[in-house]
Amino acid sequence: MPPNKSLASPASHFQHFRERAGLSHAEVAQHVGVSSSCIWDIESRHDELASAYLLREPILRASNQ
Repeated sequence: MPPNKSLASPASHFQHFRERAGLSHAEVAQHVGVSSSCIWDIESRHDELASAYLLREPILRASNQ
């Protein structure tokens, strides 16, 4: 885990686990279905993951029903 995990943001956790898995921004983007720049945003903006992406899956599932 990132140092002092109690203070780590979702962005730093995301980056830590991406790096731990040995994946590039482009590889994660391809798996998730977003652009590589979105992955950069997730890792560099502490609120990006929660505000823009956490609801993406449920919304996509709901729209496909």
